[in-house]
Amino acid sequence: MLGIKIYRILTFILLPIEVLMGLLALLMLVMSLGNIGVLLPVFMISCTVIYTFSSFRFLNSGIEQHKPLKASLKHWIKVNGYVCIGFCLLMITQIITLLLHPEVLQEMYQQMMVMQSKMQGQKLPIQVFKNAMIVMFCGMLTYAVLLLVHTFMSFRFVKQYQHLFDEE
Repeated sequence: MLGIKIYRILTFILLPIEVLMGLLALLMLVMSLGNIGVLLPVFMISCTVIYTFSSFRFLNSGIEQHKPLKASLKHWIKVNGYVCIGFCLLMITQIITLLLHPEVLQEMYQQMMVMQSKMQGQKLPIQVFKNAMIVMFCGMLTYAVLLLVHTFMSFRFVKQYQHLFDEE
């Protein structure tokens, strides 16, 4: 019972984030028209959005209301969940690498300073930029860990509540 409560809390934490990620995916899809290399991140972000809303439906209709669910929902959760695991592991390793190697961040700061020197108007202090990057990385790391935990919990609950999925 505690597991379902934690799963419900994680789901409701992830839902607003996934709405924003869905909007980001739409913007990136438009960008991918000019740069085909953007399609892989668009695909991965779209899979996380689909996974989160599919797992919300599973939680809301299946676990809480005990309604029978279509087998296709189980497949949506599983397939998109596997992509979520890959996305989370990729994001976690990249963020930890950036946080452990400050020389990479220092290069980013220097590039930011070059860009600022070309711009007119108010200059952003370098310390503000450093702090903002660290906060952003920590937020993304937290999101990735929560999504990873949620995905593994979903797989466990899909197996536990197998009887809710009708096999047609």
